[in-house]
Order: sequence, then C-alpha cells, then structure tokens
Amino acid sequence: MHSVLSAVQLLWVNLIMDTFAALALATDPPTEKILDRKPTPKRAPLITTNMWKMIIGQAIYQLLVTFVLYFVGYDVLGYDTKCLLQNQRSECQHLMEPQLWTCLVDESRKCTDLMHKQLNTMVFNTFVWMQIFNEFNNRRLDNKFNIFEGVLRNYFFIGINCIMVGGQIMIIFVGGAAFDVKRINGTQWAVCILCALPCLLWAVVIRCIPDSYAALVFGTTAKIWLWFARPVMKVLSVIFGPVAKAFRALSNAVFAPTWRFSKRTVSKISKKKIEGDGETHASATDEEVGTNVEMTTTPNAPQTSVELPMQPPPITLTTPT
Repeated sequence: MHSVLSAVQLLWVNLIMDTFAALALATDPPTEKILDRKPTPKRAPLITTNMWKMIIGQAIYQLLVTFVLYFVGYDVLGYDTKCLLQNQRSECQHLMEPQLWTCLVDESRKCTDLMHKQLNTMVFNTFVWMQIFNEFNNRRLDNKFNIFEGVLRNYFFIGINCIMVGGQIMIIFVGGAAFDVKRINGTQWAVCILCALPCLLWAVVIRCIPDSYAALVFGTTAKIWLWFARPVMKVLSVIFGPVAKAFRALSNAVFAPTWRFSKRTVSKISKKKIEGDGETHASATDEEVGTNVEMTTTPNAPQTSVELPMQPPPITLTTPT
C-alpha cells in the first residue's frame, strides 16, 4: 500500500496550509469588537479550549472523508471494474477469439488504472478544498457563526485565496505526471466540492458545543492517557536509563575537553584582538596630541577673530573742572 498523497502533492498542501493560509490569516485586520474582549491572563494557554475543539473536530471530519474516498471510493462511486470484467468475461468469452479477449482484458486493465488514478486525484482535490474552506473557519477564534465578517476589507486574504483556488484548478487540469494526477470530469469535480463544503457546516456544529463540556472531555482523555502512559514511561526509563547515563559519561569524557579547549582558544584570540586594538588606539592618540602641539607652537601663526581673546572696552575717567 502506497501513500495517499505523493511527495509533490504534499509539498503543495504544505505550501497552502503553512504559507498561504498563514499570510491570509495574519493580514486580517482587527475589528472594533476586539476592544470588548476581556484581557487574557498571563498564565493562559496559547491554544485555548475553543481552538482544540475546532482542531480535533475538523481533523475527525477530514480523516473520515479522506479514508472513505480512498478505501471504499470504488464502491461508493460505482467504479467496481472487477465485477465489470467478470461480467464481460462470462458473457463474451465464448463468442470471441483468444486475441480479441486478450485485447479486451488489456483495455479493462487500462480502464482500471485510469479509474484508480482519477480516484487518487479526487482524494487529493477533496483534501485541498477542505483546507481552503477550513481557512474561513479559522478567521474566528470564538464561538460566533459569522466567519465572513470583514472579509471584503482584507484584500490580501482575497488575493491569496484566489491564488490557491487557481493553482489547485491548474494542477488538476495540467499537473499531469508532475503532480501524479489525472483530469477529472464535471461529476467528479462536484463530488470533490460537495465532500469538502460541509467543513463550514461542521464548524457550526462544533461551535455549538459548550467549551466547558469540551474541556471536561479533553481533561478526562488526558488523565486516561497519562494513566496508561506513566507505566510505559517508567519501563522505558528503566530500559534506556543506563544508555542515557553512558552517553552522558561519554559526552563528558570526549566533548567536554574539546569544548574547554575551543573556549580557551577563542578567549585568547579575543584578548589579542583587544590588545591590538588598544595599541592602535594609543598610537593614534599620540599622533593627534603631537599634531596639536605642533599647531600651538608654530610661530607667526595668524590668529582669526575667533581665536582672539575677548577684551573689555577702555574706560575713560573725567574730572569736573
């Protein structure tokens, strides 16, 4: 069994989820209603209960849709080529020559490969469209339903979404072997969009769940997980504890002297550099002092009006006769 998405498809998904979506959501301007929000405490978690609720809920829906399309997509969409081949064989084998039957088998295998590649393309296309629709859900971090509030004011958001939609359409139509996709028809496009669009409705259902109930469920799940994980961690610590101690001793014996030698070498080089800079600065200062002394002791040096000392005007005393 091979991967659901190829390497190039994963690169495109990573690009739209980590780069384009981050730029689109980061450039969303704040509204005046943010002033009514209570200040966040200093010890508040970075990922709130509402965020965990949306992350886990959307992950469940997207995994469910992806697995259904990938594993039972042939039965759901009516692509059961094996039954078609068996029916053709039972009906036509006694009427055809062996060469004609061989050609029919080859054509049926080509048709099967084409349907398989088209189904993989539908899985990839549906997954990407679910990310695009889920981007609108992530515009709100509260339990309110209006996810399109102020969307027309953010031109970066609109432009980035146009780039993602246009790029996905181009990949499906002209991606070919580079993206390991096959062209799909209008009905298959409709199936992809109709499977991805309920992300918006599913987000409404998730927002209707109170945060207190979600926090209770998450806390209980974490306690159960710790109850099972602590014995496993103790066993792992007993098994790998001596290995960790041996690695620490080896690092102290091998890497510590190397680190001390490199540290001493760097300190010596820095000291020499500081002493050289000090000598250069001292010589430059001596040259400046000698130049100033020569300028002050030069005979017959003309004095400007600025250099002349200020003298008070002469005072004339007169006596009455």
